[in-house]
Parts: sequence; C-alpha cells; structure tokens
Amino acid sequence: MADRLSAKLARHRMVLVDGGVVDGLHALGLPLGEPPEAWCLDRPEAVLDVHRGLAAAGAEIVTTNSVGANHGRYGDEAEAICAASVRLARIAAPDAAIAGAIGPTGSPFERRFLFTGQAAALASAGADLLWFEALADAGDASAAFEAARPSGIPYVLTFDPRPVLGDHEAAQRFVELVASASRFDPRPIAIGVDSGLGPELALKALGAIGALDIPLVVRANAGLPELKGGALVRPFGVEEMTGYAIVARRLGARIVGGFGGVDSTLLAAIADAL
Repeated sequence: MADRLSAKLARHRMVLVDGGVVDGLHALGLPLGEPPEAWCLDRPEAVLDVHRGLAAAGAEIVTTNSVGANHGRYGDEAEAICAASVRLARIAAPDAAIAGAIGPTGSPFERRFLFTGQAAALASAGADLLWFEALADAGDASAAFEAARPSGIPYVLTFDPRPVLGDHEAAQRFVELVASASRFDPRPIAIGVDSGLGPELALKALGAIGALDIPLVVRANAGLPELKGGALVRPFGVEEMTGYAIVARRLGARIVGGFGGVDSTLLAAIADAL
C-alpha cells in the first residue's frame, strides 16, 4: 500500500493537517452536546462540506469524523460510522492523506478492545493511516500501538500535553512517554501533541519534547471556547494561530494544524504563513 503521508513528508518540509471538523458541523446545525460521528450516516452532506472546506484551505491530511466512533459509544453501528467517515473524507479530499481519527476512550479497562475494533474498521474502509489523538498515558500509547499493528497501515500518535503544566517530574515523565512511544516497532510515522488548551501549551510541550529522529506533529485549538449567543466562540484568530504555526516550524514540527475553532479561514491563513 502506498504511504501517502510519507510521500508528502518526502516532498515538503511542512505538511498541513486539517482543522476543526466538529466545530464546522456545529456551524451547520449540529446541536451542542450531540455526538458528531453519527452525522456521517445521518447528515453526510454536512460532513462533506466541512471536509471540502478544510481541504480547499490547504489540508494535505484530512482526519475522519470518527474520533468517538467506537463500540462503547455506538455499539454495532460503530463499524458503519467508521466506514462512512473514511468514504466521505476520500470523496471530499481525493488527493489528501486520509487519517482515521481515534480518540481516547476514558476507560483504561476497555481501551485496548475499543481501539482495536475502531482501527480495524477504519483500515478496512481504506484509511491511509490511523491518527490516535490526545493520548493520556503509557497505557493509552500501548493500546494504540497494539491496535495499529495488525491494521497494516501507518499510524500517528499524539499526546495530551497538559502534564507539562505540572511540576518538573510530571513534565519529564511526559517527555519520556513521548520518546518511548516513538521507538515502538513498527514505529509511528509521526508523533507529537494535540493541545485542547490552545497554542501556548502546544508550543511549550513541543519545546519540551525537543528533537526526535521521527517527524513531529503539533495541533492546537484556537483557545478554550465560550458560549455566546448560542454559539461557541474561540479567543484566538489569524494573528495568534499563524504565529503559533511559525513557531512550531522553528521548533522542528513537520506536521502542523489545528482542531477546535480552526476553520477553513484560519487554516488557509496558516497555510499561507508556512
């Protein structure tokens, strides 16, 4: 199987990963608190619209609308949602690397089973790679690795960087966790951080990780949301998010992007800045 992401990394110093799919769905009518993955089956045209906008803004990696599409949340419907999420992303962005998105489950007892089922469904549907996001600890990392290995496709591991806000020992354990996960065999194709607390924390974590002999990835949201007039509003705009991307490049990131609050306008600005 051709490795689309490796090919893109070989051609370009920086590769852009997409932005906030769920926020895009909220803008199209997804009620706050409603599971976004179900829209792959219920409102596929809306999912297509969001993916198309982010791809047109410059995303070369498009993540599927499948973060929580596991059997624990969706039962027998999970596999159909995963398959639809890959199909919609591929239709919307045929030239992009389609990353099957898998999020943390919150249950250390179930995560290995849930990750494995979700990874198998996304790989079977034709995802180019698996993207395990916001992993919390060594148990999450190990479960992600065990789920990715039988899939036969590349995988990315990103970690929740909040431990770097703690004391020195907590920050050091985070750095050691990321470094140890980068040495799995087979290795992830990239490794890094997904910051739900905004770009400042993402950059702090990236700086703490330092240089590894593997492509580094960083994604940050546009700050913590506030509910205003029935809509979620993020505090950071073009200036802050383009600045974050430029600093991320300086710190050695090869894959840069965002999620919450990073719409097609912000993503296009980041693409121009890079």
